[in-house]
Amino acid sequence: MTFVVTILASACLMAPTSYHRVRFREGDKERMLTTANNFAIAGTALLAAAIAVAALLVTDLLYGLLTGAIVAGAVVGVLAWCWFGLPLVRRSGDDVVDERDG
Repeated sequence: MTFVVTILASACLMAPTSYHRVRFREGDKERMLTTANNFAIAGTALLAAAIAVAALLVTDLLYGLLTGAIVAGAVVGVLAWCWFGLPLVRRSGDDVVDERDG
């Protein structure tokens, strides 16, 4: 599972670069940016899953399933906060500022 999720994460994270190279200067900038953003978000989520599953695998082998599950849960929590939670909180804060300005 770790291997497959890592492959999927790599594919999604590389897709925006390939998409951009193929579609460059074809007047499709807005759609290209939206597609690239979606791939990057999916790739980041898949990378977080791959890291968590790898942490579970290694920790389970060394210390047992319970410890592995706790470590994997902590890894998911940290990555979810750093990669998704913090930016979303910041974005919602920006929305509040925009409403006061408008």
